[in-house]
Amino acid sequence: MLFFTVAVVALAQAHTTSAAGDTEQPSPRLMFLTSVSGSGDLSSWDGAGGKTGVDAGDAICQARATEANFANPGNFRAWLSDASDDAYCRIHDLHGKKSANCGQPSLPVSAGPWVRPDGQPFGPTIDLLLPPTRQVFYPPRIDEKNVTPPGTDDVHSGTAIDGSRQSTQDCNSWTSVVGNGEEGHFSETSDGWTHVFGVGATGGFPCLVAAHLLCFEIGAGPPLPVFQRSGVLAFATSATGTGNLSSWPQAGGATGIAAGDAICRALAASAHLVDPPRYKAWLSDSTTNAKDRFPSTAGPWVRPDGTHISDPGGLTSSGGLETTINQTETESYLGAEQAWTGTKSNGSKDSDACTDWTTAATGAFGELGIANAPATGSWTSSGFAPCNVSTAHLYCLAAVSFGVFADGFESGNTLAWSDTVGGP
Repeated sequence: MLFFTVAVVALAQAHTTSAAGDTEQPSPRLMFLTSVSGSGDLSSWDGAGGKTGVDAGDAICQARATEANFANPGNFRAWLSDASDDAYCRIHDLHGKKSANCGQPSLPVSAGPWVRPDGQPFGPTIDLLLPPTRQVFYPPRIDEKNVTPPGTDDVHSGTAIDGSRQSTQDCNSWTSVVGNGEEGHFSETSDGWTHVFGVGATGGFPCLVAAHLLCFEIGAGPPLPVFQRSGVLAFATSATGTGNLSSWPQAGGATGIAAGDAICRALAASAHLVDPPRYKAWLSDSTTNAKDRFPSTAGPWVRPDGTHISDPGGLTSSGGLETTINQTETESYLGAEQAWTGTKSNGSKDSDACTDWTTAATGAFGELGIANAPATGSWTSSGFAPCNVSTAHLYCLAAVSFGVFADGFESGNTLAWSDTVGGP
């Protein structure tokens, strides 16, 4: 008999102005994406109110919050760093640099947690949101109108993955359309929402090109409420290796796709997940499509932290996943790290699959996905790399449908279980 998981995910209702006499319960802080976009000269945006730089960014966020009827619109700050202030400090309603503790005796860590306008959790308190934990539940792609804006997913940030200013990449402190500014992608989790992988001091996003802003309610809020989601697990492997999957220690003598499945099952067993044989690697080869390795009714899938990844059939959706498969079986979070797939965004086989996952020879290539990029097919198809690359992970998904036996068994929580479970 297979046992299935009920995962726990934190959700909350967005802040709105309540009617007179209502008793409001404490709510987590709200964060949202601006529906409007513009250049790196923030004074040119509608809603800037004659202000410049990060002050203009804050005014834009507050204008959007006011129009959306969010409570306390004056408490929102744009996630922006400039020459004087780091974004990390600004969302604590402080000035200065993170390296100088934002002017405090010790580094503040109380800001957050935050939810999106649709009630889905974005992330916990700032100390867990940023490295080394990088705990982002759902990408910040919901605007104040409760939708995802069309077009590109670029956001101005000027901010590195630790919440500090990214070198000089801030469009002259957000007053100019000349030069470059550090960007994030609102479709990504982990580090990518504030700092695009591969963009450094000499790179950046053209200040002349339009991008959105991310707006955060300042200060500390109560813990995220708990909400149950049902599903079976999907995870990224903590282990990495070359495109010759038989060379991975967990392969156990298997080769090709079978080695991928063996790796997933070995790691599931080492993490004490129930019924490791149900896991398969999300892999295609020259004769097999990854989508065909999973029944059409398989899923829905959740990460080990309980966030909802996809409903049955959703792995090949043009809209992408609901969140990323960037949490490992050990519950750590990956950044913009690669995973071998050999699979296109529609779930079918790609021509690059390291000779059916049997070689790491020079000149052979394998298709890769990016672990923290869910919103498009880039989670499974983002380009190819030489098969001798030794830093790629695998995606492992339970190839079964969610069943009737649940209540946290997979995580070891059997409190909701009766003395007699199952049948003859």
